[in-house]
Amino acid sequence: MSLQILGPYEGSGLNFMNFAGKTIAERFAPLNTWGLLREEQNIWPFAQTHDNRRPMNFGTQDYLGFSRQDVLVDAVKEFIEEHHIIHSSGSPTLTGRSVWTEQLEDKVAGILKQKSCLIYPSGWMACYGAVTGLTNARDTIVMDALSHNCLQMAAKYTTLNFFKFNHNDMALLNELLEKSRQ
Repeated sequence: MSLQILGPYEGSGLNFMNFAGKTIAERFAPLNTWGLLREEQNIWPFAQTHDNRRPMNFGTQDYLGFSRQDVLVDAVKEFIEEHHIIHSSGSPTLTGRSVWTEQLEDKVAGILKQKSCLIYPSGWMACYGAVTGLTNARDTIVMDALSHNCLQMAAKYTTLNFFKFNHNDMALLNELLEKSRQ
């Protein structure tokens, strides 16, 4: 991939996966520049820190900035004070579900007037579960190449009829849709 300058509202982190350079600083310079442009527009919450440093945090899952919402911070503090627990210690697949997860599922099911409800432990798993639960091997899935990894992985493992089109390439999308109907 050649070096390209993206504006703050263009592309995604995927645009920066294969940049060349002799040093790590050279390879990450375009991503850093893009992140700074996004931060200037207040759309790069991952680089905002309490001491104004600009680290790149590749581990966050705080897409919506909930960790900075006082009402949620206060609720978490209250929960920790009451239960002396700060983490579930693993995914439900490995460690089972907590009593709090079951209570939340019951409450959500009641609100939705359903017999039961399943709370996924992450957005990635929820999207993956939705795609794999709603499609099967005979289905065709056509998806934007910049769709989130969870959607692409779900499609890939659900059907052999999975096609990606370049971001916003409507001509290729139409071509793939036509082929899928034959």
